[in-house]
Amino acid sequence: MASEAGLQLSLSRVTCFLAVAEHGSFIEAAEHLRLAQPWVSTQVRHLERDLGVRLFDRARRRIRLTDEGARLLPAARRLVEAARDLAAEAQVVRRSQDGLRIGAPFYTTRYPGRRRVVSRFMAAHPGIPVHLDYHWTPRLLDLLRDGSLDLAFASEPFDATGLRTYVVDTLVQAVSAPDGHPLASDSGPLTLADLAGHSVATFDRALNPALYDARYAALRDAGALLVTGPEAMPDALSSFATERGLLTYGEFPAPLRTRYRGTVIRPLTPAPSPTSLRLVMLPRSPNPSTHLFWTEATGQDAPDA
Repeated sequence: MASEAGLQLSLSRVTCFLAVAEHGSFIEAAEHLRLAQPWVSTQVRHLERDLGVRLFDRARRRIRLTDEGARLLPAARRLVEAARDLAAEAQVVRRSQDGLRIGAPFYTTRYPGRRRVVSRFMAAHPGIPVHLDYHWTPRLLDLLRDGSLDLAFASEPFDATGLRTYVVDTLVQAVSAPDGHPLASDSGPLTLADLAGHSVATFDRALNPALYDARYAALRDAGALLVTGPEAMPDALSSFATERGLLTYGEFPAPLRTRYRGTVIRPLTPAPSPTSLRLVMLPRSPNPSTHLFWTEATGQDAPDA
């Protein structure tokens, strides 16, 4: 037995002791810990040797704590809980040192509000690295909810249940017509009826069904012909459309420019559905930098900051 001054307890042994005490069985404790039962038994015996006391009465069919074991059980719980708290706090420290992981749809690189929010934070907090990860909104929200991202920029529509959101870009829905197209002769607003019989290049619906339906269903119902392009990146889809004399349709940051790279951009009125780009975070975040970013971007206190 180690002397009191030199006693060094193994956390794994204390954890095994606690599990056996709570389950009343070495077998059930081993199953709970996903460890081999002989190994759990050995760890408890070693802890008894370290402490110099017998923790369990093994003489009966169902083991039970000795008086000494019962007295030590609360301290064992506190030790294991303190170790968990230490590990959780260490994760917070690591996350803070790693900086911020922020997700965004790839097409938002041209959105001024999104760019402004990120640039302002980096200028105000130059010591905090910012890492941007690009995906479609459904994937970004999955990564946010499983803790892989600290924050995300998300394009409507999406399920905001359990999320805090803030509008960073108001988007105008518009049609882009390549030079020479019949609808490129004017820059005024278009109606859905104006699109009947015209072909519109789209991304593959499987990439983001909610956005696809919100963006294109009304056009299809109005008689537009939807043509799926081979690539979803805006510039690639625009090139595909321009080469074939097709229209494109999507969200453009306000204020709307009327020309862009050999195309005429015309707003659609009335717009099929209102839309915006939103900054999104979970109510609680283990990374303190998340709260700094939210406050810097919105001027509001972060939830549970």
